[in-house]
Amino acid sequence: MTGFWLPERLSRLTPGEVGDVMARAAAQLADGTIEVPEAETFDLSNVRAAVLHSRKAGHLSKAVLVS
Repeated sequence: MTGFWLPERLSRLTPGEVGDVMARAAAQLADGTIEVPEAETFDLSNVRAAVLHSRKAGHLSKAVLVS
């Protein structure tokens, strides 16, 4: 998406509307309508490398820790 800024958009909605948006997004993630590609996968023992990777310039990402 170009020119999309989620916090700005969500701030215009009521809490109920935000819940509806999040529920729709979760359903679309669950059914495969939208996908979130993984840039890298790190072992939990290597959290430092995961966080450093997510902070690199040139991309928007988050370090998501799962067990």
